[in-house]
Amino acid sequence: MNISKMATFAAIALSVAAATGCIQTDKRMMPGGIVAATKPVEQGRYTVLNGGKSVSGKYTMDILNSSQNDISGSAMKKACDQALAQCPGADALVDVKTDTLQITKMLRFPPFPLEMTYTTFVTGVPVKTNE
Repeated sequence: MNISKMATFAAIALSVAAATGCIQTDKRMMPGGIVAATKPVEQGRYTVLNGGKSVSGKYTMDILNSSQNDISGSAMKKACDQALAQCPGADALVDVKTDTLQITKMLRFPPFPLEMTYTTFVTGVPVKTNE
């Protein structure tokens, strides 16, 4: 095997090793908050649906592929709408809890981002307001 073929083989092997073994994944769960309801509801003026069981929704935003994101509104509202869609007739959530998960995948050398996403989670009990 001549020197140029060995150098090419070594360069390919080094780049494959660098790309596969040097990916760093960082996951961070960030606390959100606890909210009484997604819209103003008075005590006793709503009907609890879904047997009082919680529903949940999520919305993921991809920072690197931002052209694929739906930026027509709030990520929190999209997650709430997804949760409400699980219980027909519900128009609000009570006992709402929120969290956010940030995932970053990067090559260590050279430092290059491969994936950056933020996922918003919402969980709450669906209700129908009695108006």
